[in-house]
Amino acid sequence: MSVSLSELVHYCTLKVREEEIREQQLRDLAVKAWKLPFVAVVQPAKDGEDNKEAHERRQRMQVLKDRQKMIARDQRMELRKKRRRREEDRDISERIALGQAGQPSRSEMMFDQRLFNQSAGIDSGFFGGSDEKVAVYDKPLFADRSQASIYKFHKDLTSSSARRFAPVEFECEDEEGSC
Repeated sequence: MSVSLSELVHYCTLKVREEEIREQQLRDLAVKAWKLPFVAVVQPAKDGEDNKEAHERRQRMQVLKDRQKMIARDQRMELRKKRRRREEDRDISERIALGQAGQPSRSEMMFDQRLFNQSAGIDSGFFGGSDEKVAVYDKPLFADRSQASIYKFHKDLTSSSARRFAPVEFECEDEEGSC
């Protein structure tokens, strides 16, 4: 019984195709089962229980499952509300630390615009080659001052407007006179 190489290759390719078709059918069945709504398995009547009682028991179980779903949904919604409230109640210092204050809304603001389109570069030297005037910090670090306006110093809030010429002296209110 001699089998030629071509017959062997043909037989193997047929087996591979059959296997692929079977796997595709199994995948299709899995997708179909996933998309179908969950159908409760009908439990047979227990000992000493007729069909009507079994039907009522299944209805009670379905009501119980529905209530559990509603409770789980309510808990998820409440958790979302708590998270949202916690984010809204954050102190401004926390928002700055987390990088949430003054976030740019446009996608082009993702990069610092000072990095682009600069006429002065390494090839131009410092101030046209003048070594006498070297200013490494010629531009402010934070040119966009949107976050700088969060905290404002008010000059009027200082308590003493008159200048003092001597240290502050405290008086004793103790009856014995010792402080």
